[in-house]
Amino acid sequence: MSTVQTHTDGTRSPFQLRPAEPRDAEQIASVRVSTWQAAYRGLLPSAYLDALDPQHEVDRRRAQIRAGSPRTGCLVCETEGLVDGFSSFGPGRDVDLKTLGEIYALYVLPQFWGTGRGRALLGEALRRLHSAGFRQATLWLLKGNQRAARFYQAAGFIPAGARKTVSLPGVELDEARYLLALTAEAFR
Repeated sequence: MSTVQTHTDGTRSPFQLRPAEPRDAEQIASVRVSTWQAAYRGLLPSAYLDALDPQHEVDRRRAQIRAGSPRTGCLVCETEGLVDGFSSFGPGRDVDLKTLGEIYALYVLPQFWGTGRGRALLGEALRRLHSAGFRQATLWLLKGNQRAARFYQAAGFIPAGARKTVSLPGVELDEARYLLALTAEAFR
């Protein structure tokens, strides 16, 4: 799916959404690390963010892409052959969310924030979840990530009140659950 974003200054940025392929794993890992380092600065310890290395997750990303099923997926946003964003999604991973679709991850390189790439990735992920039979979608958002909260709320997600703590090596993430009804309006 090709998309062109027109900016307020009249410039245009063409990008393409497509299903991720195993060969994209290294670029996907780099996008995630770069985005975490920019978006989570001040929310997570700097030492933790500075130590992130995309090479530590390439094999895991490749395996996830290969293991995809009709109800799970990973999309990339590509500009001139380079991955500048991705989303992954599928059935809810938490025990109480198995009947909901879940946005597992959605990251866009910081230099492309505000260009429509995130909206396009989210919209296509939601369309695919709906096509897979899900009628609601959920996601978990890092507490304090106001930029992402505004983005998801503008897309129609609402805070659901649930919270959880995820432990990673040397850091704990406090996250809040958001929900969205998957209707035709959710895909716009």
